[in-house]
Amino acid sequence: MSHNRQVTCSYLLNLLHGISNHTGLTLERPITQSRLRRIQEEVQHQLTTLKDPRKGQASPIEVRRNLECRKMGSSSVNWEGLSPKSRYILDTMKELREKLDLVGKSLDLVQKDAHRTNNKVEALSKAKEEGVGGHSGHSRSSHSSKEER
Repeated sequence: MSHNRQVTCSYLLNLLHGISNHTGLTLERPITQSRLRRIQEEVQHQLTTLKDPRKGQASPIEVRRNLECRKMGSSSVNWEGLSPKSRYILDTMKELREKLDLVGKSLDLVQKDAHRTNNKVEALSKAKEEGVGGHSGHSRSSHSSKEER
């Protein structure tokens, strides 16, 4: 398997270099080779997990399906089939979703308060422009009388 991986990486590297020669893109060989190796290992791991899930653990497809069911509020999630890591991730996601809902509700309250404050400021500004405000006339007269002295 290691030999196949090396052949595949070198083949992909040659293919990428051929593409880069035609397009004018430059590739750094060591970085590209390590990236290809990591990507290939991830893909191989995912394929292995999908083909032969370990006993007592769900495949990534089942985990994704369980996540969707949980989002919809379904209680039919097969918790026994999930690995401890998957359970931890799902629990963490649930907690974060709840916190996000609380933050969203708080944001709504803040937006409503800001809207009310803006309305009050606009009303006071209009009143001041129209000369309805009692303080504006008083401050002008007292200010002008100080200048006269």
